[in-house]
Amino acid sequence: MLKFARVMVVLITIASPLMAQTEQMSAEQVQAYKLGRLYVDGSAVAVTMGFWALDPNHSWTARRGLESLSESMFYETAGYPNEAKRAAAHKSIGWACLVGGGAMFVGGLAWMTLGVTSDYSDPNYLDKFSTSLYGGMAVSLLGIIPFYIGMNKVRKNITSTEQAQMIADEYNTKLARKITGE
Repeated sequence: MLKFARVMVVLITIASPLMAQTEQMSAEQVQAYKLGRLYVDGSAVAVTMGFWALDPNHSWTARRGLESLSESMFYETAGYPNEAKRAAAHKSIGWACLVGGGAMFVGGLAWMTLGVTSDYSDPNYLDKFSTSLYGGMAVSLLGIIPFYIGMNKVRKNITSTEQAQMIADEYNTKLARKITGE
């Protein structure tokens, strides 16, 4: 019973702004509003994967009607071009760190295996083996750092869920006024 009550409170909280903005609209206007309205779906629970935790306050997705939007497209649609540029740069830096760190990790592993497959008859075999082993291990371990930074940048948004919801509410109010001609 308590769970049902919580679900109803959430549904009423979500539906009340929509009802308030659409109560004086015709059916066609309501349909146009629903298709043009910005929605922000935020995370309420922190996700933990090993030593990496996803901040619930900076993890949200956006939609316009039925269409999913990227973070930069959300800001562009809402009329915030500077935030759109920041979001695009944030994601591109994140992907560069993710790919670069992954390449370092794989490259270090490859370097380690080169030492194992060296020619055993070479008198400097142990020197080559230890250089490849420790050098490759160091490169692999150092590759984890940019990979971790990139993972956090790719998964997190530049603004909190509450800030994104405020931006969406502002846009939706302007959209309702535009549709009703106020």
